[in-house]
Amino acid sequence: MYQSNLPQPPAQPSTPAGLKTRANVVKLNHASRATEKVSQFPTTKPIPAWLKSLLTIQKGSAILCGTVLILSAIAYGYTLQTQNTWKQQYGKFHRLNQQGTQQDVMDGILKHQTAAIAEQDRQRFQEPNPQQSVVIPSVQPRPTKSLPSTQSKLSPVTKPPQGY
Repeated sequence: MYQSNLPQPPAQPSTPAGLKTRANVVKLNHASRATEKVSQFPTTKPIPAWLKSLLTIQKGSAILCGTVLILSAIAYGYTLQTQNTWKQQYGKFHRLNQQGTQQDVMDGILKHQTAAIAEQDRQRFQEPNPQQSVVIPSVQPRPTKSLPSTQSKLSPVTKPPQGY
């Protein structure tokens, strides 16, 4: 038991016979413990097989539960990333679609303006007339020149052996 090194208060001079003080109780407890023998723990019985199998199943299910929890967290993170990427790509698609619509509108406006200018200035835009066409006569092809033979300058060609 813990004993402090502090000075003890003086003992009380007299106590009635039937009254127990704290100091007397502590002294009695120490005296009774000194005479007691140390008792041994009872031996444990072996664990039954069915209980061992249940403990094994419990450990396995705990591992399986942890694995499923980790895989669920990974799948959740992947889902969030996929949704974020999809949102960004959809925004790009929407902007490109708007730009395409604007370009189609501008193309129609330019065609309309071109048609209006053509209607106003009909003399500049006339249909082609075959009598006003310029015909360029075709040229006779040049005769081909033969090139000097380069066989005489090279070593004679050997024929491969028969059988190939």
